[in-house]
Amino acid sequence: MGKKMFLYKLNGQQFSYTNLTKCVGVSDLYWTRSAYRTVRIVTSGKNIKVYVDGTLYINYTDTSPIESGSYGFFSLSQADSRFASITGKATLAHYIATFNANGGTLSGSSSKTVTSTKTYGTLPTATRTGYTFAGWYDAKTGGNKITSTSTVDIAADTIFYARWTPIDYTISYNLNGGTASNKTSYNIETATFTLNSPTKAGYTFTGWTGSNGTAPQKSVSVSKGSTGNKAYTAVFEKNVYTITISENGSGVLSNSSKVEYADSTSVFIVPADGYTTSSLKIDGVSITPVTKYNFLNVKVDHKVEVMFTMTQTRKMSLFASIYDWIDLKLK
Repeated sequence: MGKKMFLYKLNGQQFSYTNLTKCVGVSDLYWTRSAYRTVRIVTSGKNIKVYVDGTLYINYTDTSPIESGSYGFFSLSQADSRFASITGKATLAHYIATFNANGGTLSGSSSKTVTSTKTYGTLPTATRTGYTFAGWYDAKTGGNKITSTSTVDIAADTIFYARWTPIDYTISYNLNGGTASNKTSYNIETATFTLNSPTKAGYTFTGWTGSNGTAPQKSVSVSKGSTGNKAYTAVFEKNVYTITISENGSGVLSNSSKVEYADSTSVFIVPADGYTTSSLKIDGVSITPVTKYNFLNVKVDHKVEVMFTMTQTRKMSLFASIYDWIDLKLK
């Protein structure tokens, strides 16, 4: 009779090792076709146990430990002889590793055949906008990570999922002397947010420029799903304040004026000939009349109220003129 091959499986999976040579005492009954039996081998380090039909048949220590697995055994003599040695030769188990980009884009083959106890070898790469690739895992969350040098220890065809880490982007600001509290970083998963408007004493905020464009926009939002570093510049307009004047009587005041924040200006108060400044109020408060009032470091609107009244001398002169006119008419 020629060589006969007897197979066993460990836990229903095929594992293997090449050039297995063991000195075991197996009866000829085991090798006859009519008495084919299920053989299972369990290894632990250098200890090897051989089970036949679920019964421990051989228990021995080998000088070179082997892997648990599925082996094919070939008899070296006639089937009805008793054997002193068995040589096993089989192929390592193969599985299909499938790669799921998990929201990204795969570069390379989406699957490959891997061999038990060997390394995975070259793995495909994946990219995803706004994320860095964190590796391949055997579960969408949690699970075990594999690399090209990882040993294949799966027991079935397996799907590996790309794991992603959001990229943190920076947000920089040029506040031009203003103050504001805003986010300095974000990522593609950050909820939509709107920039807070900055404040600056004596100035009015007119908008942001930069990543949003060159035209100032007062309301700027960064939407969820955005990517890239961003930079914004605050644009301010210097406040302008009004000096309002009102007068009663004859006299000359400098015109109402516009004054920029923190600048200074003067209002000249000149009564007409024969008149005097009888009342001067600045922002509703009476002060001693002057011919020039200085507004220094202007930061608010101001109001000047002036009353001019005729002097006594002017009144007498008018009365005299009127008297002369009447006298002339009577003649």
